[in-house]
Amino acid sequence: MLWGRLLADTGRVLRDHWPQLVGLCLLRIIGRMGVPVVGLVGINFHGVVGVLILPFAPLSTLISLMLMFASHLGDAAGFSGTYRGSTVLERWYYHFMVTAGSWFPS
Repeated sequence: MLWGRLLADTGRVLRDHWPQLVGLCLLRIIGRMGVPVVGLVGINFHGVVGVLILPFAPLSTLISLMLMFASHLGDAAGFSGTYRGSTVLERWYYHFMVTAGSWFPS
């Protein structure tokens, strides 16, 4: 019974929100594959620059996952007190603020 409900909810979320999820996944892939290339270009200027850029590759994966959670799990405990915003830009801004707040607690 529990597994059936879980699969039904998963299917509902995928059906209703697949464009956002696909877009965030593509951004994650671009970040994960593009940041090392930018790091290699940065090494041509100075070795430290390339080394400082490389940690952003796994961070792009974490950012995309947190934005997925923030945009689709609005009733979760971490996102319950957030402002929903009246426009799409405001909603994404506050989702990103919640994402940043989960890494740097106040």
